[in-house]
Amino acid sequence: MPSTHKKVVVRKNDLKFKDSEVLEGMMPNDLSLTTAEGFLVNPPDLRANVQRIFVPRAALESLTVLAVIGASRRKRHGLPTDTRQVQLFGE
Repeated sequence: MPSTHKKVVVRKNDLKFKDSEVLEGMMPNDLSLTTAEGFLVNPPDLRANVQRIFVPRAALESLTVLAVIGASRRKRHGLPTDTRQVQLFGE
């Protein structure tokens, strides 16, 4: 039976502000959710008091993508398989 849950892909970002402050956060990997004014960032610590932060674009000096979490891995075409790898659990 197919899953009814939509797979969520998020980006882990490193945000550097013009006042030299640095913030690490996660946001959906969906450009339609960003606006001209800014975007929402979720702090990586889910137990923290802050659940979501609005980041104005004008306040940013740089945004670096550290990782994409939840994306399916692309299969590499044309690369030979490693025959030295031991097969586990009858794969």
